[in-house]
Amino acid sequence: LVLNQNECFHSLRDTQIYHEYPFIVQCENNVLQGYIDYLSIGEEIVLIDFKSDYVQNDEILIQRYSSQIESYKKALNILFENKNIKAYIYSFHLSKMIEL
Repeated sequence: LVLNQNECFHSLRDTQIYHEYPFIVQCENNVLQGYIDYLSIGEEIVLIDFKSDYVQNDEILIQRYSSQIESYKKALNILFENKNIKAYIYSFHLSKMIEL
């Protein structure tokens, strides 16, 4: 219920929404692949990675998952070259959207 009341999440309702969005892209000499929990495609691209970790604060999640989110952003920059990309972690434990 708290997620649905989040202003950022609520603002995405009029965009194309994908759950478990699969991707595979070539980035320099590496292949990036995975699934993005929640992807919104509108005037800008918004990715949300949901986390259920029991943590005391935002910083722990940022430290744990920033490299994962950065690889998602790299892939999205390749797939959607001319779009602004925003990335968030939504913490179920903290009931909070954390922008990266």
